[in-house]
Amino acid sequence: VLLAKNAHCAYLLSKSMQEGKIQKEYNALCVGIPAKSAGNIVAPIAREQEGVIKRCVSPNGKYAKSIYETLSEKDGFSFIRLMPLTGRTHQLRVHLSYIGTPIYGDFLYGTEIDKERTRLHCRSITFEHPISGKKMTISAPVPDDMNLNLFKGC
Repeated sequence: VLLAKNAHCAYLLSKSMQEGKIQKEYNALCVGIPAKSAGNIVAPIAREQEGVIKRCVSPNGKYAKSIYETLSEKDGFSFIRLMPLTGRTHQLRVHLSYIGTPIYGDFLYGTEIDKERTRLHCRSITFEHPISGKKMTISAPVPDDMNLNLFKGC
């Protein structure tokens, strides 16, 4: 989430987002291992049903593209780096499920696991400051519960 202090900056940041000038990097702990260790997922995304939050890959959907790279794997789980090139609702969750590696604990696109959270983490966001024009990167360390060496699985 990127917040602006005023309407003018919000407009400028929104415009940057629409123009693809804001880069985000995520990590996900997934159930399964992708068939290819890295690649692009280009699959259009649409609402599953009108008025419902759930999305799906559909030929009638809007263009969506994600880049992924498997960083590590263990015991049927994988730790994946992701970069969405478009900004569709639930894009990474839908795309990972589509290639057969749903995010651990994802109740909508994988399997709900009692007392577990969805293991998707925004690692960094890079953008141009709307006033100064300075390139800024904000990053957050990966939580311990996503470390495959510590992860126990279900």
